[in-house]
Amino acid sequence: LKALKRYLCLSRVKLRKIILRQPTIINCKFEDNIKQTLEDLNEYLGLSKDEQRKIVLSIPAIIGYSFERTIKPKLEEVKGYLGLSEGELRKLVLGGPTIIGLSFDGNIRPTLRAIKEYLGLSDNELRMIVIKGPSIIGLSFDGNIKPKLEVLKECLSLTEVEMRGIVLNAPWVISTSRVGLRP
Repeated sequence: LKALKRYLCLSRVKLRKIILRQPTIINCKFEDNIKQTLEDLNEYLGLSKDEQRKIVLSIPAIIGYSFERTIKPKLEEVKGYLGLSEGELRKLVLGGPTIIGLSFDGNIRPTLRAIKEYLGLSDNELRMIVIKGPSIIGLSFDGNIKPKLEVLKECLSLTEVEMRGIVLNAPWVISTSRVGLRP
């Protein structure tokens, strides 16, 4: 734990937060597991220590993941599916680090596909929405995104075209609290 604290320049409070959220990391060997995963992720995305720390604080479970078997294949799938550049993938991960803990086939692809179909988006439009609002990639379409869009549509009496335009211009509305959308 001391090595992790030192490596990520964590305060005692931040280390405690990580351990409380992911106690299994106590069993991980720093040199063999944690350090290798963080170094591989850093090399792949070009992260600073502050950015690494942000990711670990957002999703402590990453410490126990294998970069080669779990993280890299998932990020490659997202990158390919959305046609992202390396810089865009980096921005996506930094804006929504929880993507690392999601299943591509079980969570990410179905959400992206549903957003695209519901709003009638092109591949490039979907890509731009995700780049502008990376946190949407971790939201449930049926349980979160669709109800928000329906409330927005109803409150403002929007047509499909108008709704699509709003999301294209301000993708953050997808991750806005539904309470904030009520008149």
